[in-house]
Amino acid sequence: MLNISKIVALPSQLGLEDLGLSPSVLGELRRSFTEMIHVAWAVNFTLGERSFEAQHIRGIHKLINHCLSSERPSPAAFYFCSSISVAAATRLPATIAEAPIPELSWAQNMGYARSKLVVERIVYVAAKQTSMTARIPRVGQNMASILKSLPAVDETIIASSGYRGERRSTIEGDQPQREHKKVVQRFRCFFHVQNAKTFRLAEDLLPALRRSGLEFDVLPKRQWDPRKNPAIELLDFSTDKYDNDNPGRVWLSFEMKTQAASPALSGGVELIESGLVEKFIDVLRRNEWQS
Repeated sequence: MLNISKIVALPSQLGLEDLGLSPSVLGELRRSFTEMIHVAWAVNFTLGERSFEAQHIRGIHKLINHCLSSERPSPAAFYFCSSISVAAATRLPATIAEAPIPELSWAQNMGYARSKLVVERIVYVAAKQTSMTARIPRVGQNMASILKSLPAVDETIIASSGYRGERRSTIEGDQPQREHKKVVQRFRCFFHVQNAKTFRLAEDLLPALRRSGLEFDVLPKRQWDPRKNPAIELLDFSTDKYDNDNPGRVWLSFEMKTQAASPALSGGVELIESGLVEKFIDVLRRNEWQS
């Protein structure tokens, strides 16, 4: 159970040397903090790499320096939550190792993925050249727990739901957090956190959505719905990703040694047959969500 009273929210500017914090707060952190987990990233697929430099890329460098300046006997540990999109443009077929990505060109063609790959390299250098613990979980699609909040709506699922052969490895939200400690104790730097059980969008997800009571039309992959106005800000992203005849991620897989350290992730989590999709839709409806 989360104890809200232990959470302290601090306004900050991560690109600054002092992180935008007062000297007293910064001093207290250096005397007491043991771990830093970075999970905040601008989820805006229209931004270029340079848009992530000031607050995100430079911010990571500043945070690592503060971990190293800890006044405790050893530096604070640093965990950077990356994304499987850092390898989404790998030439297929491919299996991505739980290791550094060898080429910057392997990142998906958007600033979000490319900036995260740049930061992976920064964190990896810190892990190799300093005494600090620095690790990088690459996280796949993650839905919030239906017991605590609404599930996240992934625009790419909506856009590509008519594409037969496309698969997803979404995982229910609480499991990555529950298994984090078990996993990081076993790996030096990189590990993948995603559902080993994939599901097909057209053959599995769409029937489950219909069973939940939703009514919709399924269009071919390259046909836009003429009655709806798509998210215009994501038009270039969606066109680059889906307006082609490429096979998607069918031939892209990720090494999952993580499962050996995490019984809850071993073998994957069933989302379709378990009825979780219907539960998600029910929660959305009870919270007055409308399509």
